[in-house]
Amino acid sequence: MPEPRRQASPVDREPTRRLPAPLPGEAPRAWVGDLVHDEDAAEPGIVTDVLDETIWVLRPEFGSGLWTCADPGRLTVITPRAERVGKPPVA
Repeated sequence: MPEPRRQASPVDREPTRRLPAPLPGEAPRAWVGDLVHDEDAAEPGIVTDVLDETIWVLRPEFGSGLWTCADPGRLTVITPRAERVGKPPVA
């Protein structure tokens, strides 16, 4: 009997610690839900997860797929999540 198919994923989410959301007043950085420009990938993407304080997981703005960024300094926020979904930012 063949083994069930597994969905391929380039990101192993099990052994990682979650980085807390930035506190008000902290320097802005890309966070989950933000539309960003990834300088290394040379394309825009939406942050879907932040893992182990070192890995930002992104997906294309349109379409499917995932990639990672290990240097959040290379991510420039284009549109914060609060603006993308029409909610006021929490202060």
